[in-house]
Amino acid sequence: AGVVREMHHRIKNNLQNVAMLLRLQMSAEGELSPHQVLQDSINRILSIAAVHEVLSQRGLRLVEIRDVLQRVGRAVAQNMGRPGLQVDLTVEGDEISLPSQAATSLALVVNELLQNALEHAFVGRTRGSVEISLRRLPGELQIEVRDDGVGVPGSLGRQLGLEIVETLVREDLGGRWSMAADGGTVARIAVPLDHEGTPGPQP
Repeated sequence: AGVVREMHHRIKNNLQNVAMLLRLQMSAEGELSPHQVLQDSINRILSIAAVHEVLSQRGLRLVEIRDVLQRVGRAVAQNMGRPGLQVDLTVEGDEISLPSQAATSLALVVNELLQNALEHAFVGRTRGSVEISLRRLPGELQIEVRDDGVGVPGSLGRQLGLEIVETLVREDLGGRWSMAADGGTVARIAVPLDHEGTPGPQP
């Protein structure tokens, strides 16, 4: 019974996440086509599904986040890649397991940053690279998403996507993030961890 309750609670949380993302999409100003709006929404839902896929395969309450981000990366590359562009995506770093809700928030954050890179970083190019790195430090999880594209400010076109990143990192994960030009664009995310390795605001 406890497992069933946890499953229902997890589904409820994720449906609330989907509703929140769709509300943000509805209220956003911009000139995105209906096709692009739907594609963005599909990618966000697939990011949530990636967490569920790992959970269902392993039957665990904790999710290995590197595995999830590899799945998110493949989905974004498949759905967002433009003809003639080859993007080399790598995910490397420490093996880190997180509760499903935190893993879902991080999956959505990385989804937005990857979509941002694929849309804006490689204009006029046929090849590019994106690297995602994970580091577990005492009391903190660090994630870096780096591309070798045109750099800031050209990568700041997805204002809604960056608003979603801001909301999820600060409110859901209790963390901080930044974006800067550094041989392309690099986004750095830092999420505090308690003594059990659970993300969230620290006292």
